[in-house]
Amino acid sequence: MWKVEESNILLQQSWLQVRADRCVLPDGRNLYPYLVLDIPSFCNIVAVTEHQEIVLVQQYRHAVHKMSIELPGGMVDPGEDPLQAAKRELLEETGYVAKEWHHLYSIHPNPALENNQAHFFLATGCSLQSGQQLDPYEDIQIQLLPKSDLMLWLKEQRFGHGVQYGAIFQAMLQLNWIAEK
Repeated sequence: MWKVEESNILLQQSWLQVRADRCVLPDGRNLYPYLVLDIPSFCNIVAVTEHQEIVLVQQYRHAVHKMSIELPGGMVDPGEDPLQAAKRELLEETGYVAKEWHHLYSIHPNPALENNQAHFFLATGCSLQSGQQLDPYEDIQIQLLPKSDLMLWLKEQRFGHGVQYGAIFQAMLQLNWIAEK
């Protein structure tokens, strides 16, 4: 294990903090700066309607200057349970609610640089309950993808958020939409 001798905050803006750690490696070497991004954990939902459609969101992602088709989701607020965040985000972004929820898994999406976690859920029996309740700067369009088109979309790499591919495959396994070998 590395020993952190000192941490300095280089930038603190809204939900992002950049930290420089002074580390001592197990062999005694010093490493400075080791930059760490302190960013919130997030959740994403593979939401499946009663008609076997996947509820997707399309939104502009400024960092890559592109429209992106993704799973619904968002940040987990400090102290918030990830499942509660997932339920909140699904309703806010899409207006859908689910009859059943299953935790797929939680990972560190980029442990070399970021200290957050990503929590992935499968929500089934989804139905539209209300309109969207978007944050002031969100502009999200909802898209329903039939189960029959999902594998083609995966093969054609139509989804814009790379870390979500694993969750989609895990959900497909749980739903018995693809077979394990």
